[in-house]
Amino acid sequence: MNLRPMTHAERKYSYNQSQQITGQTGCIGYLRGPLDSMGFRPELSSLNTDDFRADLDITLEALRHEGCVLSNRERMQAYCLEHLDSAMDRESREYGFRMDTDKYAYLLRLNPREGEVYFCCYFREWLDRHMEHARRGIRFITPHYDDLFRLQDGDKIRITTWDGRTLERTCHYVDEYHLEVGTYPRQELYHICQFAELMERARNTVEPLRAPAYKIKNLSQLKKCLKAGSRLEVIGHCRPECIGEMRKVTLANTQGFYSVVDGEPPDSRLNQGNEGKGPVLHWSNAPFWAFQDGVCGLYSDKDHTEQNLIMAFRVLADAA
Repeated sequence: MNLRPMTHAERKYSYNQSQQITGQTGCIGYLRGPLDSMGFRPELSSLNTDDFRADLDITLEALRHEGCVLSNRERMQAYCLEHLDSAMDRESREYGFRMDTDKYAYLLRLNPREGEVYFCCYFREWLDRHMEHARRGIRFITPHYDDLFRLQDGDKIRITTWDGRTLERTCHYVDEYHLEVGTYPRQELYHICQFAELMERARNTVEPLRAPAYKIKNLSQLKKCLKAGSRLEVIGHCRPECIGEMRKVTLANTQGFYSVVDGEPPDSRLNQGNEGKGPVLHWSNAPFWAFQDGVCGLYSDKDHTEQNLIMAFRVLADAA
């Protein structure tokens, strides 16, 4: 049985989604309720085929087999405690798992205290493709299509109005040119240019609501700060698809540091390099680095231009 804890990226898809994201991810439907009486609610009727229903029946039978996670409430609670890395919140009220079959992906959100199960059914290829694209982040631009910043899918922006009021809004990736602002079921869908024009007309400013970061001022301080477990937010990169990634340092030594994409499975393509330590960024010499407002940038030349940027990142303060 291919059952594993959900990654951080997968967790957001174990909740109800908007119609747009449901279509993008191939969400077939949900099962929800007490352990012994879950009811199915379909979403995409075109994918709710005989093949899927047969696959779902086999999957549920496997999960309900004696000794498996859904066999009874006591076993569910024990299984969750055996896999504490599946806890979805600090209070450990809910635990998340993913199970894959040939065509389908099932995301299980379990509440063993209440005996409740939330079981999301996806067409696996669509879900994985959407998550791969969402790793690029949400692009925020001016009305003239000049880039402002990229936001990690599911993170928040701060909108400052013309009279100084501030609003915080969660944003979700739909596709390269569309985003949702707000949380289900009161989210609004925008084209990225439409949102930029709306903000300009209202004389609002928009900025990412980022996690606190260390104010690193030089290379020596960076070397002292980074260690295994430190978390990084990628602000800029020579490969645009990496912008917005959250990375976790696996090893830091005198040559440089290795990092993996936080929340991705260890055997994913992104994290397999260097025997599972992830890609390495060598320290290089101080003139190739730039430090400003907590952002650490490494360049391929002493001329710190956008064309020479290798990677720019923030060391998150919650990573100590």
